This record gives sequence, C-alpha cells and structure tokens, in this order.
Amino acid sequence: EGEVLEVAFDFDPLLWPWSGYLAISLRVSEQAAIDEFEGIVEGVVRVTVVSDNLGDEESMEEEDLTQTIELPIRAEVILPPPREKRLLWDQYHSLRYPSGYFPRDALWVQNEPFDWNADHLHTNFKGLYDHLRSEGYFIEVLGEPFTCFDAENYGTLLIVDPEDEFHEEEEAKLYHDVMEEGLNLLVFADWYDEGVMDQLHFFDENTRQWWEPVTGGSNLPALNSLLHQFGIAFGGRVFDGNIGLGKEYAHYASGTAISRFPGGPNEDSFIYGFELNDQSAEFISQQKKRASVAILGVAQMGLEDGRGNR
Repeated sequence: EGEVLEVAFDFDPLLWPWSGYLAISLRVSEQAAIDEFEGIVEGVVRVTVVSDNLGDEESMEEEDLTQTIELPIRAEVILPPPREKRLLWDQYHSLRYPSGYFPRDALWVQNEPFDWNADHLHTNFKGLYDHLRSEGYFIEVLGEPFTCFDAENYGTLLIVDPEDEFHEEEEAKLYHDVMEEGLNLLVFADWYDEGVMDQLHFFDENTRQWWEPVTGGSNLPALNSLLHQFGIAFGGRVFDGNIGLGKEYAHYASGTAISRFPGGPNEDSFIYGFELNDQSAEFISQQKKRASVAILGVAQMGLEDGRGNR
C-alpha cells in the first residue's frame, strides 16, 4: 500500500495455456483524496511464476523453474471530474462465449458464429472509448449490479447489448436513479428474434450436442422488463441498412426496432425512423423486404428543476 495509490491483486493460483489471469487494481488512497493530490504515480510490479518440475529432477535446478517479470505501472491521478463528464459502462450484464452459445451481433458475418468479445470498451468498443476520452469524458466499467453504484457520482449509465437478466432490485434502483437522482440512461439494443435464433442452432462436433442460442444478439425480453417502467419497449424483428442524421451516416447492422416509446403533446421526446431491410424475413423465409421502423428515441423525464435527464 503506497502513500497515493492502494494496489490490490487477484490471480488464479494455477495457470494453464490459454487460461488463468492476473488482475491489478489501483485505487487512490483516502489520505491522497483528502489532500486533493494530483500528479503522476509510477512504480514496478514484480510477478514470480513457479512451474512444476516435469523433467529430470537431477539435471534441473529449482531456480530454472522460477521466473520473475517486472511490469512498469504509470498512472495519472486527478481530482474527480464533473458529474456530467463521468460515464458508467455496464459490463456486468454482458455475457459471451464460452459460458454459453451467444450468437454474433451482426447476422451477415458468416465465418464467426459466437460473440467472443463480450462488448467491452477494451475490445470491440475500443474505438468508442478512444473517441469519448478525446471528447473529455471519463468512463468507468461497472462489473457489479446496479445496486452497487452511487448515481450521484455519474452523469450517464450506458447499457450496451446486454445478454443477462436484470434483477427486480436493479430495476427499482435504476428507476429511482433516473427519476429522482438525475441520471441519464443510454441504451443500445441488439437484435432478438426467436425465429432467427431457431435458424442458428448447430451440431457441435466437440461436445457431440446440438447447440441452441441462449438469447439473441441481445436479451430484449430482459431489456423490455427493465425499460417498461419508462414506457419503452423493443420489438422482435431484425433490421439492417444504412441510416443518416444530418451529414452523419452509419450502417445499422442487425438491430431491433422501437415498438413503444413515451410521447405526447406535453412531453419532451423525439423518435426517428428509417427504411431498412427486414433481416428476419430474409433469414426465415428468404424474402427481400423493407420496412420503415423507428430505431432511435430521445425522451426527457424525471426531475423538473432544470436537471431533467434523457
């Protein structure tokens, strides 16, 4: 434990090829926080790995089976940023293969059936992470349920492509945080269609079993349960195509559509629709169809003191 940083370790006591881990946690010490310390902290972490002697014990010295490596650590310590610049990324509800058969997010990708990366800021969303950091935002990864964070510290919670369920306590906590604590909520939902999921089952030669998807690209039934208290729901078909807002264009790859969204003459809400390809029809019945669907919605609700959230 240092004067500025508290360093903690977690590791698998037994390492095998392609398995095992070493986790390092850095936390600003209580005294450094009281002193409002700002600056660069550097140090070295030494890791010693000892392997079993599987060769000739007479010809191999014990030290030959022990190796120590040094990992340089450099961290910048700053004062807590303003709340509106602090984002919280929900990683707790993101699941991936091999814990189950979680299918790919983009259905047109044929050479990779599984969702390997679990939608993490340091893997397939690294580009988003770099962009948000360049815009002055600070992002923390939430690896625990919603009941384990203080909404007063964060401006926005991001829920991106979740596969897991949400507990009732989490639903109640999130509703309170949005409506009473001024927390903004940003949700990116992936596809879910039971008919398409039926088309994705396959026989695994390794386990000699038929594999069925645990959920779609995202667990929309769980998301709908979480968002129903806000008057929001997603549909059960898959759409794909190009979209544009102003001068910005993007490809909407295997996503869902909004089926219910709050709105009315006295409510501050907007919803945007586009004409997209119906991938459900293409997958299930090999038909080419297009449909005008809503995929982007913005609503303001909750506090009425100028801190209303979206």
